[in-house]
Amino acid sequence: ELTEVLEMSLSLVIASVPVALPMVMKVTLSIGAKEMSDEGGIVTHLTALEEIASMKVLCSDKTGTLTTAQMTVYYDDTAKAYNGYSREQVLEFASLASNEANKDDPIDSAVLRAYAKMKGTSNVDDAVDKRKSIYSLDKDGFIGFNPIVKRTCAAVTAKDGTKWFCSKGMVDVILKTNPEDEGKQWTVENYDAMSEEAHKADADLGVSGFKTLGVAVSKNNGPMKFAGILPIMDPPRHDTKETIRKIKDAQVAVKMITGDHHNIGKELARQIDLGTDIRTPDCLQPPGEARDLIVLKADGFAKVKPLDKHEVVQVLQDKGLVVGMTGDGVNDAPALAKAQIGIAVHGATDAAKSAGDIVLTKDGLSPIYTAIQISRRIFKRLKSYVIYRICITVQVVFFLAALAIFYDLRFKALYIILLALFHDLQIVTIAYDHQVAGAKPETPTVLGLLLTSYSMGVLMFVQTMVLLQYGHLFMSDEFDAAFRHSMGDSSAGTEMDKYLETTIFLQISNSSAILIFSARTVSFFFSTLPAWQLSFSTALGQVLINIWCLVAPTGLVDKLLPMDVLKVWIYDICWLLCLDLVKIFSSGLWEKYKPATIDRNPALQAKDRNSRRMANNLRPSYMLAQAGGGELG
Repeated sequence: ELTEVLEMSLSLVIASVPVALPMVMKVTLSIGAKEMSDEGGIVTHLTALEEIASMKVLCSDKTGTLTTAQMTVYYDDTAKAYNGYSREQVLEFASLASNEANKDDPIDSAVLRAYAKMKGTSNVDDAVDKRKSIYSLDKDGFIGFNPIVKRTCAAVTAKDGTKWFCSKGMVDVILKTNPEDEGKQWTVENYDAMSEEAHKADADLGVSGFKTLGVAVSKNNGPMKFAGILPIMDPPRHDTKETIRKIKDAQVAVKMITGDHHNIGKELARQIDLGTDIRTPDCLQPPGEARDLIVLKADGFAKVKPLDKHEVVQVLQDKGLVVGMTGDGVNDAPALAKAQIGIAVHGATDAAKSAGDIVLTKDGLSPIYTAIQISRRIFKRLKSYVIYRICITVQVVFFLAALAIFYDLRFKALYIILLALFHDLQIVTIAYDHQVAGAKPETPTVLGLLLTSYSMGVLMFVQTMVLLQYGHLFMSDEFDAAFRHSMGDSSAGTEMDKYLETTIFLQISNSSAILIFSARTVSFFFSTLPAWQLSFSTALGQVLINIWCLVAPTGLVDKLLPMDVLKVWIYDICWLLCLDLVKIFSSGLWEKYKPATIDRNPALQAKDRNSRRMANNLRPSYMLAQAGGGELG
């Protein structure tokens, strides 16, 4: 009849559609985001928590992430002065090209702190006020920092009427500006000789771990003269070395991407055990396999511009890698948006925060390592739910189909609705479950999930069919009588006997509820303890269902004998052990025969092949630099 067909169709739809999946995912990710916020990271896009579990490469900014960003500018003997200027004058020119109103800028702040120290004032504001009594800024005379031009400029007039134009920035840019940028253009006087001397000094300072600031000045609209180099020390954070080791142990490759000098990046990488294969943007062109291999095996990139960061992320993604990118400035926004996981570090600009998926509220890389651990635990919780849900679907759908095809019987649709309702409510607490983060990035594979889930689901279907067919051999007389009545010719095309139907309902309910304890582990269900929330919700739901079947207050179910309820529990627990064995076997089979590309991390493999060669070449390269060999290639 049409009503019977519709009822059967409704049962199949309810059994096969994972209604609670969106809710379980949202709750799990939300709780993970709350856990992340407690550890110093605000998640702005929940999907980022899924992506981090699969992250294979982390591209990290240097300043403020790997280093303290507490920069100190030196104007002692380590500073360099040229063209007749003193080191103190070089610092004063640099202070003129600094914006005292922008206290968030680490370079300007460091320059002004050094200037205040040189002037003997108690704070920066007093030093600036004293300076203003000597120099006045011309109208529209200050040109702020731009990530493209990489310099700041200021036009001032001294008390005696002398006009000065001062600029500070990267040594290369200060010596000779790039004609393609939009800033004021110049080439310093006596460029060839000055460039050679400045680059040698810059390289020597870089090998010693100093960041450098070039300063140039023009007097009374005369030619630009290179005034000197101010060394800046930005030491690594105390926890950077240990955090990078942990991230690498988690099988995530770490690459440093910085706009600083090549030698500075290489020295910092050496200090934090990142690896010293630091490249310059020249190697990013032209595109090709050779370029891609360089990007894969490099430990980092120095002297990069925003487009270079975007290019590095693009190459890694084209190799099938999930990429995380940290940044703090406007110039980092394109790369943050491009990466699957954009991470705006502590103190980032609004543009970087908007482009990022996670905003850190603590300094350093340690919150990122914490995010990796949290995300991998979330992945395992969601994987547990998927295995659980597919198993139940296979069990119930196969059972309903077999009941109709082989026995010509029907199962009450209301029972299927109740099963779905109770189990969906119970399983939400999987979001709190105790899981241990995996040792490598988690790569979701449909085939592997289906192999494990269907193996267990088919066994659960067999479990239910064995109770239906052979339960009368060990269950009560009431069950035996209900079985014989249901198998009689007069029952063909009707619902099962109510006692038998209630018993099967209880068996499916109990076996499905305790299935989560098997699905959440890779070993036997008793090998690890679940979260109390999960245990409580499962126990509460099954206590209510079992009491309902024992008391049967509404007549929707038949009243079961206590001994039958106990036997169903013993039966289901024994089968749970069998499910564990099948799960362990199917999971082991998948691990043995799954494609090698699933867990492969080309970035780590390329770096491993390169590490020995770099270790052998490291000491001679530094000796060459210290001997004045210039910039290391």
